Amino acid sequence: MVLAKLARLDTTTQEYADLAETLNVQSAELSHSIRAYRDGLEFDPRRLNEIEERLASLDFLSDPEAYRRQEQLRAMHIAAGAIIRFAERHAEKARELALQEEDPQRRAELERIAEVCTRVPAHAPRDFWEAIQALSLLPI
Repeated sequence: MVLAKLARLDTTTQEYADLAETLNVQSAELSHSIRAYRDGLEFDPRRLNEIEERLASLDFLSDPEAYRRQEQLRAMHIAAGAIIRFAERHAEKARELALQEEDPQRRAELERIAEVCTRVPAHAPRDFWEAIQALSLLPI
């Protein structure tokens, strides 16, 4: 790296070289995390249907674990629906703010946020922007 070479020549620039190296490592880690998130994301609306089908197929008479499964499936359904609704509310608010915004650049940003929040996390992200937005909507 250029700053590392410069720091060998001028030790007063070592702090900049260290900072650049840290930023480089952090950006690589972020990139890796986002790719892993994107690749591992399996959620789509059909999953809600799958949960509903599994709930309907529980056999409470012969399966001693049916009640426990029912509670887990209900919790999964509630959580998934809540996250999707949270994103929808973000989209609604972004559209509302975009209508009031006078700055064309900021209006475009708000419209993009609304578009993205309409898509994720209900569907897998298609690009970096959608992946970051999906991550920001998910509870940690």
